[in-house]
Amino acid sequence: MKSTGRLISVPALISLTLGILFILSLPAIPDDTTSAPPDIKGVWKGTVDVYYPEGINRQEIVFTVSEQNGWYFKGVRHRKTIESSGKASSYVKDKAENEADEPVLGVIGFDGRSFNLVEVGDYGMLKGSLVGGNQMEFIYLESGDHPLVSRTVLTRE
Repeated sequence: MKSTGRLISVPALISLTLGILFILSLPAIPDDTTSAPPDIKGVWKGTVDVYYPEGINRQEIVFTVSEQNGWYFKGVRHRKTIESSGKASSYVKDKAENEADEPVLGVIGFDGRSFNLVEVGDYGMLKGSLVGGNQMEFIYLESGDHPLVSRTVLTRE
């Protein structure tokens, strides 16, 4: 009987081996069904400097996460202006407000630390991450007729 087997070349074998090693070295993506999300329910507080085209506001922030369903959560972001320079004013839709409660919906990221939120009934978006068990960092963005940006760290009570 005559053998019809083929030999693989050394360069092809090296390429195949490197490809397999690369795939095996990729980090695993966490699966929502096997890892537990962090508990972020509670009251988180801090102050923030909010930057507008017209000036800066300093605000007190009280962020209450009232409900968490696995990786998803909802709550209210209460803000109150405590200092202002320029003509800057906070808005809810098109109404100027020095103090407001804004409902939010959020989702925790695949890394179990980052999260994203949207305001319910308004235009703002928040990005954040957990820093230890009792602090979270926030970056807030709002575009449109009353654009603003801010960043802050909140601490859970």
